[in-house]
Amino acid sequence: MICKIPPTSIKVASAILAIQIPAYQVEAKYMNSTAIPRLYDTIEDIQNCNETFYGYFFENKLIGFISFINKEAIIDIHRLVISPDYFHRGIATKLLLHLFSISPDTRKYIVQTGKANIPALSLYKKHGFIEVTDTILPDGLVLTQLKRTENTK
Repeated sequence: MICKIPPTSIKVASAILAIQIPAYQVEAKYMNSTAIPRLYDTIEDIQNCNETFYGYFFENKLIGFISFINKEAIIDIHRLVISPDYFHRGIATKLLLHLFSISPDTRKYIVQTGKANIPALSLYKKHGFIEVTDTILPDGLVLTQLKRTENTK
């Protein structure tokens, strides 16, 4: 089941972090870097992020979520995170499809992920995203921005 969740709740923010930290530790291995800011988020960071969150629940337990900010018909996906215990079960796809279904008037979606995070890049490309630009951070980490427009649906 997918439903909107309130990140301002301490209970929800804690549940988000309990999934987010282990998932980003896996991404850190792909990227050979621990310079991923999401690895160091706190409950307060989650509570104050101004993102809209939708959670995926299995047996009444949060096991994945997507978060985004909607600005002027552009949805900027900030997090698409699945508990490592539930990888490769189609949950990320279900969350993306849910986002598309609740925002039918959106003309553009954008997202960033690590260039070396091949599973994430593959997922986004499978759903009509195309690579737009790479950004090299001061520590050498390379982020890839992808977009999905009305014409790539």
